[in-house]
Amino acid sequence: MAAPENYYSLFRRRSFESKHIWHIHGELNNVGSIMLGHEQYSGYINKIRNFLTNGIPTESKARKKRPYLSKYSGKKSLAKGDVENWVDIFLENEVHVVGFGLDYTENHLWNLITEKRRLRKKSRKAIGQTFFHRCSDHKQSTGDEARLSILTALDVRVIDNTASTYSEAYKNCIDGLRKYK
Repeated sequence: MAAPENYYSLFRRRSFESKHIWHIHGELNNVGSIMLGHEQYSGYINKIRNFLTNGIPTESKARKKRPYLSKYSGKKSLAKGDVENWVDIFLENEVHVVGFGLDYTENHLWNLITEKRRLRKKSRKAIGQTFFHRCSDHKQSTGDEARLSILTALDVRVIDNTASTYSEAYKNCIDGLRKYK
């Protein structure tokens, strides 16, 4: 079952066979969904927070107007076959961040990393580890060091793939990912 969405991309995904891809920052064939500014990111955080706490309301008769709710909300567990979403998958599973700087403007992801840490501390449910693979061809700046320090404090395992060229750094990263298969 898919939840209808036009603006944010919490539930919307593209599927091929049994594989799914969530374009969490929007997608070209739905131009209104592309995340471009602070207002959109703030709205996304609000939608994710609602999903994780009280649920996202729906008028769907098929759902008997039950809100879409995260399995991590602490509320009555979801019915079998409820809507799949990238937030629950992010929280529950091992996640490898590659080729993405995790800039502070990605505040929806920082909030979820913080939520994942909170759940790992309080929950008996299995919460997957997050890995941040730093692929770079230069020495890290003071800003990079601060960001990596915060990630480490949030229980993210930072793996440094710094090399003399970007292509070498990404090759090292890909070779390192093979051991997680």
